[in-house]
Amino acid sequence: MCVDSLIMFIWWKIDNVIAVAFGSIVACALICGEVLWTISSSLLTFWRLKGYVCMKFLPLTCVLMILLCLFCVILSMFTQMHLNQL
Repeated sequence: MCVDSLIMFIWWKIDNVIAVAFGSIVACALICGEVLWTISSSLLTFWRLKGYVCMKFLPLTCVLMILLCLFCVILSMFTQMHLNQL
């Protein structure tokens, strides 16, 4: 939820009109994605099963690097959208 809130805050700062129009849709999609991940990983942990390849659990440093890369991609995407509107 923290990452979702950060994305929405940055989007709101960059382009308020589009963020207000589509913000709730994007927020719902992000929250549903997190819930699906949480439910499936909780069930796997409960049954003491190994996760799928797409559910690999990484060390914190790797997760932070991935989040930083995703943040940079999203920021460049919003910047490009903003420049195209000018």
